[in-house]
Amino acid sequence: MKALKSLVIFLAVLIVAATAVLVYEIVRRATSEETPALSGPASVSRGPGDTPVRLIVPEGAMIGGLEVTDNRLIVEIQGFEGETSVYVMDLETGRVVARIGAEGEPTRLPDGDEGDEPGAGVDR
Repeated sequence: MKALKSLVIFLAVLIVAATAVLVYEIVRRATSEETPALSGPASVSRGPGDTPVRLIVPEGAMIGGLEVTDNRLIVEIQGFEGETSVYVMDLETGRVVARIGAEGEPTRLPDGDEGDEPGAGVDR
């Protein structure tokens, strides 16, 4: 009986400690001014056995939103300095078909040209 009481007390202390750590992490992440940066390729798998479509996100930028419509993937990328770009990708070919910059001017990439700008390199 004494061992059971000790076990219950020990487990109660563990629950309280775990809850305290959880609350601390939530508060720390909510009040942190640091924005987690995503760099490197972002991948979208089109289905089982398919080759993923990859969009290279510039270092220090993060994906602000994703939307799939018909055969297009629309990716919003928020840059390090607050600029926003929207990439429209064709899921059949895996190519970036349009880029809309922060000024709102659409840029259409010519066929066969993957461009030199960040995010234009697409692997299929």
